[in-house]
Amino acid sequence: MILLTTFMAVTLILSVGTFALQNQNINAQQVPSKVVIGVVGDIDCKTDRPKQTTQYNAMKSFLIQLFFVPGDYAYNGASCVLNDLTARGFKANNSAIADGNHDSCDTTKNFMKMSNCWGVKSFFNGKIEAFLLQGDTSLSTTSNQYKAFKTWAETSKAMYKFVIIHQPFVTARSEHGANGFFETYHPIIAKNNVSMVLQAHNHNEQVFKIDGVYYTISGRGHHDEGSNLYEIDGNSFKTYPLLFGNDSVNGFMILTLDMTKKHIKADIYTDAKSKQYSFEITAPIPPPANEVCGNGIDDNGNGQIDENCPPPPPPPVEICGNDIDDDLDGLIDEDCGPTTVNQTFSVPVGNGTAIFAPANQNQSANVTVAVDAGIAILPKP
Repeated sequence: MILLTTFMAVTLILSVGTFALQNQNINAQQVPSKVVIGVVGDIDCKTDRPKQTTQYNAMKSFLIQLFFVPGDYAYNGASCVLNDLTARGFKANNSAIADGNHDSCDTTKNFMKMSNCWGVKSFFNGKIEAFLLQGDTSLSTTSNQYKAFKTWAETSKAMYKFVIIHQPFVTARSEHGANGFFETYHPIIAKNNVSMVLQAHNHNEQVFKIDGVYYTISGRGHHDEGSNLYEIDGNSFKTYPLLFGNDSVNGFMILTLDMTKKHIKADIYTDAKSKQYSFEITAPIPPPANEVCGNGIDDNGNGQIDENCPPPPPPPVEICGNDIDDDLDGLIDEDCGPTTVNQTFSVPVGNGTAIFAPANQNQSANVTVAVDAGIAILPKP
């Protein structure tokens, strides 16, 4: 059964067009206002699959600056595919290739200039990062790549974070099932603002949205073509619906990243550049801050300052005769009239009252008087 589904949960944009950035020169350090990424997996050598070149040329017309491959490029010769990518300007500094089950770890990490077949690729001064997971080795919580992935997800400050893996966490029923580690990795992915999870292995196209995270399968490179693409024989993963699926025609995905604000436009095309499906990812709007009373700032951005705040307390008043600067103006007992000799001061203390009658108004001293419930320490004015 060939399945092409479109659900209204995501806006489907039918217009066909190309993206054109101002500068076609690929530079993985200078940060432009937009970055265009091409995504396709399960690609093959043009010698065996001449139409692979057609797909590359279609993607090239979108002026892609980064090339992401979610695995399996070495079916009929890794060097053929990697040389083809290099000839098109895609090397370690602007590519992210996950190691698939038909690939060689050594070849992948050498091309990617990485010490392992898993790890972080960083682009545009760390604004974009991709963690490459090696799905045909251990993904368990005791594995080094899981520990490295978790640390990266929790600490990375990248504007856009991608996870790229060949064997999918999420897939509808097809030739290959899910890798079985969704419950292990998804909570980390969802909690730490990962933009997308890019997968392949099933030679078709699939889109899911789970807890705000888009999981895609982009396996329509030209190892298999047309009717030989893998049939999608289901419309969900667990309880999560398949938003889009295609298993009848080769194609690819184009991601346009706004580098001035967090926004991704994702468009899925056939090799003939016919747009099949689109979705957008926008950064969530943070809830307004609570108004902080008394700071003179519009904290919650509603155009008012200190609204719904209790009135400020009255300014302190100088208390005459206690030798203290009560109103904090640098003066003690200012504006106080002359005191009367033998004036009486009463201070409540516990269950009784201490009575103090000063004998000398020109000297300061502390006089302690015992009362029923305690000791009163009275300053003499």
